[in-house]
Amino acid sequence: MADWKSTLDDFAKCADRFEAVLEQISEKDLDQSLEENSWSIRQIVHHLADAALIWSMFYRQVLGDSGGEFQLGWYWSRSQDEWGEIWQYSRREVDSSIALYRTCNQSMVDLLRLSDCPGKNHLLFSFPGEVSQTMTVEDTVRWQKIHLKQHLIEINRILES
Repeated sequence: MADWKSTLDDFAKCADRFEAVLEQISEKDLDQSLEENSWSIRQIVHHLADAALIWSMFYRQVLGDSGGEFQLGWYWSRSQDEWGEIWQYSRREVDSSIALYRTCNQSMVDLLRLSDCPGKNHLLFSFPGEVSQTMTVEDTVRWQKIHLKQHLIEINRILES
């Protein structure tokens, strides 16, 4: 359980890491990308906020319906690029998405600090084209930290280019 506390404490710092990287970015720089057809920093910000929102629903479901299935068929019915277009990632201001990320992260941390079974509570989950797998609370917290880290690295690469 000490490892879980450490994992959750680190997860609680994700919003600070996210905002620290974004603080150095001007409004003009938000529209930079690595390549012509890759996402801009602005689009990545919105993507991360929407991911935090979607995964916050996983945590609410898993705590009340352990053993069930987390359904994201509606999301997988389109590519992430299509959702980015539909949800106007390239045109929206980022402030509300930054706030959404922080709020979802804090809400999830507050809820999960009270959970006593992070390794036991689980849901079935399928990525497109893959076999369903069991994902625990702890698995998804670790995955979300990796997801953020990968996108922060991408943002830093964009800024360095």
